[in-house]
Amino acid sequence: MNFETLNILEGIDLHYSIQKCASISDVLIVSFPGGGGKIWDEVGYVFTLKKYDCNALFIKADNVVLKSLFCFFNKTTVIEERIFSLISDTMKLFNSSRVIVVGSSLGGYTALYYGIKYNWDIVSGSPMTLISDNKYVKFSTGGVDDSDKSWLNQRLYAEIEKHACQYDKKLF
Repeated sequence: MNFETLNILEGIDLHYSIQKCASISDVLIVSFPGGGGKIWDEVGYVFTLKKYDCNALFIKADNVVLKSLFCFFNKTTVIEERIFSLISDTMKLFNSSRVIVVGSSLGGYTALYYGIKYNWDIVSGSPMTLISDNKYVKFSTGGVDDSDKSWLNQRLYAEIEKHACQYDKKLF
């Protein structure tokens, strides 16, 4: 599978691949990888979804973007904004009206975060919900003290609290 590169910030690139459905579908599946470092973690659900006729956007784990939880850099959402823009552009490419975000572990966290925030269907396997590894905390917040850990650990729950009443999609 060929991966394209999207520059997010100076020195921070996102690698992704797009799979086009041979038939007509208004569904886009967005796959976020886990952080385990094994090939199936690096590419998420590529091995599963490439067998099916579906529109898919595969986000690849690389060391830098992985540490951001695919969302945060120095307590900003600049990475999330770039990834959301990529998802939106891919939706336009396929004329998609429905998005399903999928992921396991770290990717499960990200699928929950994006799915709840943007009201998309979610398939999340064994999601991380509390982040304690300092590599994620430092990159996402700029620090590693208790207030930084607390800030990061509240991001997912803040989105749940903010959007739960309006969330009307499927969550698995």
